Amino acid sequence: MSNEAFAEPTAPVKHPVGVLFVLLLAGVSFALSQTLVIPALPDIAANVDASPAAASWILSGFLLSASISTPIVGKLGDVYGKGRVLTLVLLLFAAGGVVSPSACSPRVDCCSASGSRWSRG
Repeated sequence: MSNEAFAEPTAPVKHPVGVLFVLLLAGVSFALSQTLVIPALPDIAANVDASPAAASWILSGFLLSASISTPIVGKLGDVYGKGRVLTLVLLLFAAGGVVSPSACSPRVDCCSASGSRWSRG
């Protein structure tokens, strides 16, 4: 038998409403960031003189990077603690949010916009 079966129960969370609020905020911000770019794709393509297929890589890359990073971040959360990893992921997500608008200037190509969007995934 393993020692996991006889492990001590963990202490209850001191502020369950606060934890729930932070997790809800993280989930809603991620869901909004997935859907908000869809109506903007034609404008992004027009601003950077890209084809619709090239501009669609902005959304595809974001969803692909999110689906790849989810199990990796989950494992890191198990190893290093969920609070630490969630804080790090939210900081990286916020940094991508700062970089994404600057990637849509007229001097920037569609690849830079895709890269900044992928960093948010």
